[in-house]
Amino acid sequence: ALSKLLIDVTQKSGAMRDASQVFICNSGTEANEAAIKFARKVGRSLDPSGAKHEVVSFHNSFHGRTMGALSATPNPKYQTPFSPMLPGFKYGNYNDVAQLESLVTEKTCGVIVEPIQGEGGINVATPEFLVALRKRCDEVGAVLIFDEIQCGLSRTGSFWAHAHPSLAPASGEAAHPDILTSAKALGNGIPIGATIVSEKSVAKHIKPGDHGTTYGGNP
Repeated sequence: ALSKLLIDVTQKSGAMRDASQVFICNSGTEANEAAIKFARKVGRSLDPSGAKHEVVSFHNSFHGRTMGALSATPNPKYQTPFSPMLPGFKYGNYNDVAQLESLVTEKTCGVIVEPIQGEGGINVATPEFLVALRKRCDEVGAVLIFDEIQCGLSRTGSFWAHAHPSLAPASGEAAHPDILTSAKALGNGIPIGATIVSEKSVAKHIKPGDHGTTYGGNP
Protein backbone atom coordinates (compact mmCIF):
# COMPACT_ATOMS: atom_id res chain seq x y z
CA ALA A 1 0.00 0.00 0.00
CA LEU A 2 2.83 2.39 0.84
CA SER A 3 4.67 1.61 -2.38
CA LYS A 4 1.58 2.29 -4.47
CA LEU A 5 0.87 5.51 -2.57
CA LEU A 6 4.44 6.74 -3.09
CA ILE A 7 4.24 6.10 -6.83
CA ASP A 8 0.80 7.73 -7.16
CA VAL A 9 1.66 10.84 -5.16
CA THR A 10 5.06 11.19 -6.85
CA GLN A 11 3.54 11.09 -10.32
CA LYS A 12 0.71 13.47 -9.39
CA SER A 13 3.23 15.91 -7.90
CA GLY A 14 5.00 16.31 -11.23
CA ALA A 15 8.20 14.75 -9.90
CA MET A 16 10.10 11.69 -11.21
CA ARG A 17 7.93 11.06 -14.26
CA ASP A 18 9.13 7.46 -14.72
CA ALA A 19 8.58 6.34 -11.10
CA SER A 20 7.23 2.79 -11.27
CA GLN A 21 8.40 0.54 -8.44
CA VAL A 22 9.54 0.86 -4.82
CA PHE A 23 11.93 -1.10 -2.63
CA ILE A 24 11.01 -0.68 1.05
CA CYS A 25 13.77 -0.94 3.66
CA ASN A 26 14.61 0.20 7.18
CA SER A 27 16.71 3.35 6.82
CA GLY A 28 18.07 6.01 4.53
CA THR A 29 21.47 4.41 4.28
CA GLU A 30 19.78 1.16 3.18
CA ALA A 31 17.78 3.08 0.58
CA ASN A 32 21.02 4.50 -0.82
CA GLU A 33 22.75 1.12 -0.58
CA ALA A 34 19.96 -0.33 -2.72
CA ALA A 35 20.34 2.55 -5.19
CA ILE A 36 24.09 1.93 -5.49
CA LYS A 37 23.55 -1.80 -6.01
CA PHE A 38 20.86 -1.15 -8.61
CA ALA A 39 23.21 1.23 -10.47
CA ARG A 40 25.94 -1.42 -10.42
CA LYS A 41 23.50 -4.03 -11.76
CA VAL A 42 22.44 -1.73 -14.60
CA GLY A 43 26.11 -1.14 -15.41
CA ARG A 44 26.78 -4.87 -15.46
CA SER A 45 23.74 -5.47 -17.68
CA LEU A 46 24.93 -2.86 -20.17
CA ASP A 47 28.55 -4.01 -20.06
CA PRO A 48 28.99 -7.63 -18.87
CA SER A 49 32.77 -7.10 -18.63
CA GLY A 50 32.28 -5.18 -15.38
CA ALA A 51 34.11 -2.08 -16.63
CA LYS A 52 30.98 0.06 -16.17
CA HIS A 53 31.05 0.05 -12.36
CA GLU A 54 32.10 3.53 -11.16
CA VAL A 55 29.81 5.56 -8.92
CA VAL A 56 30.14 9.35 -8.82
CA SER A 57 29.18 11.50 -5.82
CA PHE A 58 30.01 15.01 -4.69
CA HIS A 59 31.98 16.77 -1.98
CA ASN A 60 30.00 17.97 1.08
CA SER A 61 27.42 15.25 0.49
CA PHE A 62 26.14 12.72 3.00
CA HIS A 63 24.63 9.43 1.85
CA GLY A 64 24.86 7.15 4.88
CA ARG A 65 27.03 4.97 7.09
CA THR A 66 27.00 1.48 5.58
CA MET A 67 30.10 0.74 3.52
CA GLY A 68 28.59 1.50 0.12
CA ALA A 69 26.79 4.65 1.19
CA LEU A 70 29.83 5.70 3.23
CA SER A 71 32.08 5.23 0.21
CA ALA A 72 29.83 7.74 -1.58
CA THR A 73 30.27 10.25 1.29
CA PRO A 74 33.67 11.92 0.75
CA ASN A 75 34.13 13.25 4.29
CA PRO A 76 37.29 12.14 6.15
CA LYS A 77 35.49 12.46 9.49
CA TYR A 78 33.16 9.63 8.52
CA GLN A 79 35.40 7.60 6.21
CA THR A 80 38.78 7.46 7.98
CA PRO A 81 37.78 5.28 10.97
CA PHE A 82 36.45 2.64 8.57
CA SER A 83 38.87 2.97 5.65
CA PRO A 84 39.72 1.73 3.15
CA MET A 85 36.51 2.54 1.33
CA LEU A 86 34.99 0.34 -1.37
CA PRO A 87 36.68 0.72 -4.77
CA GLY A 88 35.02 2.35 -7.74
CA PHE A 89 33.87 5.65 -6.22
CA LYS A 90 34.78 9.07 -7.68
CA TYR A 91 34.10 12.50 -6.20
CA GLY A 92 33.33 15.79 -7.95
CA ASN A 93 32.57 19.37 -6.99
CA TYR A 94 28.92 20.24 -6.44
CA ASN A 95 27.46 22.64 -9.04
CA ASP A 96 30.52 22.39 -11.29
CA VAL A 97 29.16 21.72 -14.78
CA ALA A 98 32.51 21.96 -16.59
CA GLN A 99 33.95 18.90 -14.80
CA LEU A 100 31.14 16.53 -15.78
CA GLU A 101 32.57 15.39 -19.10
CA SER A 102 35.73 14.04 -17.44
CA LEU A 103 34.05 12.98 -14.17
CA VAL A 104 31.12 11.01 -15.63
CA THR A 105 32.47 8.61 -18.26
CA GLU A 106 31.64 5.38 -20.06
CA LYS A 107 32.87 3.60 -16.91
CA THR A 108 30.22 5.34 -14.78
CA CYS A 109 27.25 3.19 -13.80
CA GLY A 110 25.62 5.73 -11.49
CA VAL A 111 25.71 9.29 -10.16
CA ILE A 112 24.25 10.02 -6.72
CA VAL A 113 23.46 13.62 -5.76
CA GLU A 114 21.34 15.55 -3.28
CA PRO A 115 19.26 18.25 -5.01
CA ILE A 116 19.82 20.17 -1.77
CA GLN A 117 22.79 19.13 0.35
CA GLY A 118 22.06 19.04 4.08
CA GLU A 119 25.11 17.72 5.93
CA GLY A 120 27.69 19.98 4.27
CA GLY A 121 25.59 23.12 4.72
CA ILE A 122 22.35 23.97 2.96
CA ASN A 123 23.76 23.91 -0.55
CA VAL A 124 21.19 24.08 -3.33
CA ALA A 125 21.94 22.59 -6.73
CA THR A 126 21.58 24.97 -9.64
CA PRO A 127 19.01 23.93 -12.25
CA GLU A 128 21.82 24.03 -14.82
CA PHE A 129 23.88 21.54 -12.81
CA LEU A 130 21.05 19.02 -12.45
CA VAL A 131 20.10 19.35 -16.12
CA ALA A 132 23.75 18.88 -17.14
CA LEU A 133 23.98 15.82 -14.89
CA ARG A 134 20.86 14.34 -16.49
CA LYS A 135 22.24 15.00 -19.97
CA ARG A 136 25.65 13.52 -19.20
CA CYS A 137 24.15 10.40 -17.59
CA ASP A 138 22.01 9.89 -20.70
CA GLU A 139 25.08 10.27 -22.93
CA VAL A 140 27.08 7.55 -21.15
CA GLY A 141 24.22 5.29 -20.04
CA ALA A 142 24.57 5.97 -16.32
CA VAL A 143 21.80 5.91 -13.72
CA LEU A 144 21.01 9.26 -12.07
CA ILE A 145 20.15 8.92 -8.37
CA PHE A 146 18.58 11.76 -6.40
CA ASP A 147 19.07 11.35 -2.66
CA GLU A 148 16.11 13.19 -1.14
CA ILE A 149 16.34 11.57 2.28
CA GLN A 150 16.86 14.97 3.91
CA CYS A 151 15.31 17.36 1.39
CA GLY A 152 12.31 15.38 0.15
CA LEU A 153 8.74 14.84 1.38
CA SER A 154 7.56 18.46 1.26
CA ARG A 155 10.48 19.89 3.24
CA THR A 156 10.92 22.49 0.48
CA GLY A 157 7.20 23.05 -0.11
CA SER A 158 6.97 20.62 -3.02
CA PHE A 159 6.59 16.88 -2.46
CA TRP A 160 10.05 16.18 -3.90
CA ALA A 161 12.75 18.85 -3.94
CA HIS A 162 13.82 18.21 -7.54
CA ALA A 163 10.35 19.29 -8.72
CA HIS A 164 10.41 22.57 -6.78
CA PRO A 165 9.87 25.59 -9.07
CA SER A 166 13.21 27.05 -7.97
CA LEU A 167 15.01 24.08 -9.55
CA ALA A 168 13.31 24.48 -12.91
CA PRO A 169 15.69 25.68 -15.63
CA ALA A 170 15.06 28.94 -17.48
CA SER A 171 14.17 26.90 -20.56
CA GLY A 172 13.50 23.23 -21.15
CA GLU A 173 12.50 20.55 -18.65
CA ALA A 174 13.74 20.08 -15.10
CA ALA A 175 15.98 17.09 -14.43
CA HIS A 176 14.25 13.91 -13.25
CA PRO A 177 16.08 10.94 -11.69
CA ASP A 178 16.16 7.24 -12.54
CA ILE A 179 16.26 6.40 -8.81
CA LEU A 180 14.92 8.45 -5.90
CA THR A 181 15.72 7.64 -2.27
CA SER A 182 13.71 8.59 0.79
CA ALA A 183 13.62 7.94 4.56
CA LYS A 184 13.60 10.25 7.64
CA ALA A 185 10.32 12.16 7.16
CA LEU A 186 8.80 9.13 5.44
CA GLY A 187 8.46 7.36 8.80
CA ASN A 188 7.91 10.31 11.17
CA GLY A 189 10.15 8.51 13.68
CA ILE A 190 9.48 4.95 12.49
CA PRO A 191 12.59 3.37 10.89
CA ILE A 192 11.68 3.07 7.22
CA GLY A 193 13.23 3.96 3.90
CA ALA A 194 12.25 3.67 0.26
CA THR A 195 14.10 3.43 -3.05
CA ILE A 196 11.89 4.45 -5.97
CA VAL A 197 13.01 3.29 -9.40
CA SER A 198 12.17 3.90 -13.03
CA GLU A 199 10.84 0.97 -15.04
CA LYS A 200 12.60 1.97 -18.27
CA SER A 201 16.12 2.58 -17.00
CA VAL A 202 16.37 0.50 -13.82
CA ALA A 203 13.61 -1.97 -12.91
CA LYS A 204 13.93 -4.04 -16.06
CA HIS A 205 17.53 -4.86 -15.06
CA ILE A 206 16.64 -6.04 -11.52
CA LYS A 207 15.69 -9.68 -11.09
CA PRO A 208 14.13 -11.42 -8.07
CA GLY A 209 16.90 -12.23 -5.61
CA ASP A 210 19.21 -9.40 -6.70
CA HIS A 211 18.36 -7.43 -3.56
CA GLY A 212 16.13 -8.07 -0.58
CA THR A 213 15.34 -7.52 3.08
CA THR A 214 13.56 -9.69 5.63
CA TYR A 215 11.00 -7.01 6.44
CA GLY A 216 10.62 -5.26 3.08
CA GLY A 217 7.05 -5.67 1.87
CA ASN A 218 6.35 -8.13 4.69
CA PRO A 219 3.45 -7.34 7.06
